[in-house]
Amino acid sequence: LESVSPSVITRMRKKVVPERLINSVREALRLRMHLDVFFIVGYPGETAWDHLAYLRSIVRLAVMGVDTVSVMQFNPYPGSADYFAFQKDGKIDFQADDYVYSSLFRTLGQNPSTRSFSDRYLNAFLLLCQVSFLGLQFLVRPWRLLRVGWNLLRSREETVLDQFLVVKMRQWFRLWRRPRGTPALGAGTA
Repeated sequence: LESVSPSVITRMRKKVVPERLINSVREALRLRMHLDVFFIVGYPGETAWDHLAYLRSIVRLAVMGVDTVSVMQFNPYPGSADYFAFQKDGKIDFQADDYVYSSLFRTLGQNPSTRSFSDRYLNAFLLLCQVSFLGLQFLVRPWRLLRVGWNLLRSREETVLDQFLVVKMRQWFRLWRRPRGTPALGAGTA
């Protein structure tokens, strides 16, 4: 979906109608498809009202039965109209290659001049969205929590949440099995 706010969709220059997408989600769920939906927050000019619309949609999607909702920070794609506009206005200080590479590791605060909200607010909002979705999803469909646990035990990745948890579990076991005194992967030496 990326956004459900008509004003943000217009500024993004997207030609989508959120209610049509919701109807497509409903039909895909009727066909028993696994669905992962993502939203982009922090788009320039967003308001708290836009964020309230995201939360309402996230609640609606959880009740409808979507498997996973991801909420990500806005970062203009290199080569996009937003990227060139922000670069021209001096809001992105990266050279093209550095910006592309840094997007692999970007966290909140990387491009504060392209956003309307503080890092603290966006972090809290992203967490609120994820907790709201997962809490409501598991409250409405408690068997899904069992399915996530079962998939985790079998290292089976049916949804984005399963994939995330399986990868984190593998990383944790790799660290746990590492011989004592061996530095963790990526740890610097003194």
